[in-house]
Amino acid sequence: MGADVVIDYHKTNWTDVVADRSVDFVYDTVGIHGTGDLSIPKLADHGVFVTLEGSGLASKATMKTRPDARQQKPECIMGCVQHGKLEAISKMVEDGKLRPHLEQIYPLSNTVGALNHSMSGHTAGKVVIEMNAEESVVV
Repeated sequence: MGADVVIDYHKTNWTDVVADRSVDFVYDTVGIHGTGDLSIPKLADHGVFVTLEGSGLASKATMKTRPDARQQKPECIMGCVQHGKLEAISKMVEDGKLRPHLEQIYPLSNTVGALNHSMSGHTAGKVVIEMNAEESVVV
């Protein structure tokens, strides 16, 4: 698996670069309404569109135009924690085999800044809120 072309979404709309019926698979991690409708025409014969959010699914009308294409949305993302997998990932991090890219670390006192950064849609890594022992949270 790899990329033939890298698209900078800050400068170029991916739908202008990717030709119709040219890709086997589109993986949407954002789920913006309409993404499925834009993705289905780009799929090659029997291609698959996967989105993490139901709002990203293609409409029934779009799917009728491409009966060979499929779309999927996982039934569960955050509510289906599999501890064994989390422990395996944790071990990979501890062993230095997996290094997450931390774009920015915010103190707990600047949670609003962290949220705004995350919601900007232009992060290239994880946005982290760091809690120190001397900070407390009132709920």
